[in-house]
Amino acid sequence: MMDFGRKGLIDTLDYLNKEKISFIGAGHNIDEALNYTILGNKIKIGIISFQYKDNMIASKKTAGTAHDKHSKLIKRKIKELKNKVDWVVVVYHGGEEFINTPMPYTRRKYKKFLSWGADIIVAHHPHTVQGYEK
Repeated sequence: MMDFGRKGLIDTLDYLNKEKISFIGAGHNIDEALNYTILGNKIKIGIISFQYKDNMIASKKTAGTAHDKHSKLIKRKIKELKNKVDWVVVVYHGGEEFINTPMPYTRRKYKKFLSWGADIIVAHHPHTVQGYEK
């Protein structure tokens, strides 16, 4: 996503806004990057997205991605979303590459998201299937 730096990200965000295409996980600032989307009518599913990489992190004044270091804001957003929907899905760009199971510290992080109100965590980044836990 960041192949063309912050300028490429801003161009993409501006285009998505112009075409009225919703997005999550990045934004012109941290507030926009932590926006969520709600899908469905009878059963409502809320989706929020953030990541772990320490580059191009959104701040109050700069465009970038939502980052798990914004834990207080993420916790508040998940709780807010939980009051609006039946299911909260966290889409998380994280986890160690090319291993078949999440590392213990990664599982602890996922369990923290669950304790904040997430119902489902979809993690991507490892480039391999890591299974699931119920």
